[in-house]
Amino acid sequence: MIFKSRQIARTAYSRKTGQESAHIPPRTGLAWILDMHSLNVVRIFRWGIVVMAISSFSACKLPEQRQAAYPNGFLKERYWVYREGGHEVMNGLYTSWFPNGEREVEILYRDGSEVMKTYFSEHGSVVGTVGFASLREP
Repeated sequence: MIFKSRQIARTAYSRKTGQESAHIPPRTGLAWILDMHSLNVVRIFRWGIVVMAISSFSACKLPEQRQAAYPNGFLKERYWVYREGGHEVMNGLYTSWFPNGEREVEILYRDGSEVMKTYFSEHGSVVGTVGFASLREP
């Protein structure tokens, strides 16, 4: 900021004399960055960031949760989807429950493909797990 105040003093001196002073250095580097606040460059830069943020947000896969329940009120299933090309794609954890409220199966999806399945008994204990190694991230 000290450099900017010196630049202002030199500019004021040259305005008093009405002549361009040869000793005023060209605005490069830090002086140019500090003087940007007086220009519309900052506003243009801010709007550019806003436009990029909105366009990147609209390109994101926004997940939505779906769920269904049994007539007794217990959850039947819950899963996450996102829309792509007019249809829903499973992404995230799918869970289904037995009518007694215990988990039946959990399936982990990534972009519509199953990554892992875990099966449960009606009493809540794990029966088995199946993993699909070809779809896991390295």
